[in-house]
Amino acid sequence: MSTGNFSFGLPSTSSAFVEAQALFPSVTLGSVGDYVNLNFVFTDTSGILGGSGTSATLNVGLYDSGGVAPLTGLDQSGLSSATTYNTGGAQLWQGYMGRVFQSGTAGIYTRNQQNAVTDGTGNDNNGNQDLLFTGAGTGTYKNPTGTSLGTAASALALTGGNQYTVNYRITSSAAGQYTIAYDLYDGVGTGGTDLWSQSVTTSTILTSTFSGMAIGWRYSGVSSDPASTMDVNSLTIDAVSSVPEPASMAIFGFGVLGMVLGYRRVRR
Repeated sequence: MSTGNFSFGLPSTSSAFVEAQALFPSVTLGSVGDYVNLNFVFTDTSGILGGSGTSATLNVGLYDSGGVAPLTGLDQSGLSSATTYNTGGAQLWQGYMGRVFQSGTAGIYTRNQQNAVTDGTGNDNNGNQDLLFTGAGTGTYKNPTGTSLGTAASALALTGGNQYTVNYRITSSAAGQYTIAYDLYDGVGTGGTDLWSQSVTTSTILTSTFSGMAIGWRYSGVSSDPASTMDVNSLTIDAVSSVPEPASMAIFGFGVLGMVLGYRRVRR
């Protein structure tokens, strides 16, 4: 991707979320040492972990999509409604999400398949389509919420106009165990300064197959702050898998990715 070919963001707001969701060819972690890795380079056009508030996060995740594509047409009102519930799409995706805070508790969490709740409590909303922001506000996944696999205090501010690289990897590190690592580097590639690094090892295995991804952020500030925007300069999924899937690999060779975007303002 060239600069400007995949740029997305949020309008001026005090608090909101935005994410991009996409499918990729299925990868199965069948043996110890197998891994799936998401790497993307982005330009912080404005406001990514740099707003006037401190609750901003940069989130990323890998999931088993079951081959079901994300829903289209979900905008702020569709994701924030407390009286609607969309089945399909990312509802039954399951996997692992990582987040780093501008100032707060970073961590790696599960994202389980989401249940329908129609009990009149306001939980029956389109947060079942969210993949990245567990329990952080209206329109985020919470039926069930994510289970923490490991947390750490983080304080990180990015500079508008600079480029950064995110590398997120899930490795089958032992029988019945995954190691999940989230790294954020200064500059293009993994050779720059590692600004943030977290790694957890877990026996909570939700799936051995991965075919979906999401990237996004939460903005935190005041309503007079400027819009926050990310320009994705490159994005790569690579994997080592002991389970051959010829059809998927043929698609992978074409580099097919289909993305949808959604954003919502926060209402607590």
